Amino acid sequence: MSLKWIKGDVKPPKDGSYYLIRKRKDYITIDVDYYYHTYNNWERFGKNEGWQILCWAKFVNPDVPEELKNKINCWFGEDAK
Repeated sequence: MSLKWIKGDVKPPKDGSYYLIRKRKDYITIDVDYYYHTYNNWERFGKNEGWQILCWAKFVNPDVPEELKNKINCWFGEDAK
C-alpha cells in the first residue's frame, strides 16, 4: 500500500480509489453539487477550505482468487489479467 502525508494540495499519482484522512480547519461548507459525490470528488476535496487533507492511501484490494483468474477481466476496478 502506498501512503503519502501531504498538506492537502498533492493529488494521488493516478486515478483510482483512495482513503483520505482529513482534519477540519474551519466551519464546513455544505455542498450538494452532484460532482462532489462522483466524478470530481478529489478535486472538490482539495479545494474545500474547511478541510485539510493530511494523507491519502490507495485502497488495498484482495488478490483475484485462483478459481476466478481465467474467468474474469476486471477485479475491484483493476485489470485481472
